[in-house]
Amino acid sequence: MASVLTFPYKGYRVLCTATPTTHGGFRGAAKILWPAPGLFQEQQIGHAGDTIRQKEQVALESAASLARDWIDQHQEALW
Repeated sequence: MASVLTFPYKGYRVLCTATPTTHGGFRGAAKILWPAPGLFQEQQIGHAGDTIRQKEQVALESAASLARDWIDQHQEALW
């Protein structure tokens, strides 16, 4: 069964998932979303993760950490 974690970070919305792999463990991935014009619309602007971890919670935390790093690096590039 997949798990989902979503949270706001520096004006972005981060959507993390941990899905079971066929060989055991969990694949953690994150989508970085930016609010788009319109009601309940967001645009995907980045992807982080695709890490394999033995524990579901660790996969989610790893994907969330990579997403925060991605946002921090891209914000520094814009300044």
